[in-house]
Amino acid sequence: MNEIADAYVRLVLDVGQHDPDLVDAYYGPPEWRTEAAADTVPLATLHGRADILLARLAEEQPGNDEMARLRWEYLGHQIGAIRARIAMLRGTTFPFDTESRLLYDATAPTLPAEHFADVLRELDATLPGDGPVAERVE
Repeated sequence: MNEIADAYVRLVLDVGQHDPDLVDAYYGPPEWRTEAAADTVPLATLHGRADILLARLAEEQPGNDEMARLRWEYLGHQIGAIRARIAMLRGTTFPFDTESRLLYDATAPTLPAEHFADVLRELDATLPGDGPVAERVE
């Protein structure tokens, strides 16, 4: 798994050549960053590398060790996220919930309209004064 993790870091550094806001802090070997900066790898190649890493990770089962399992899952999410970011840099667009799930492993909750009506009623009863709730919140 260490080799896959190292390859993931190098992949992110390479993707960072296409998206300068991607890597905001890096504390690994300085030569890895220098190597990434020396050559801009095409996005299609990077996408293929992400696919290969995901396939390698799928073959590398973590066993019964809880920490290894958590690391394996986290690394899988991270590789999937950089794969999605590469796809986006290549022009793919995703619906909001899909994008948030792919990039952050999270989706916004889906709540019924009545939930928000209840919140507004509670705010209306709690906030002092008259007028629209939004103005009274400010």
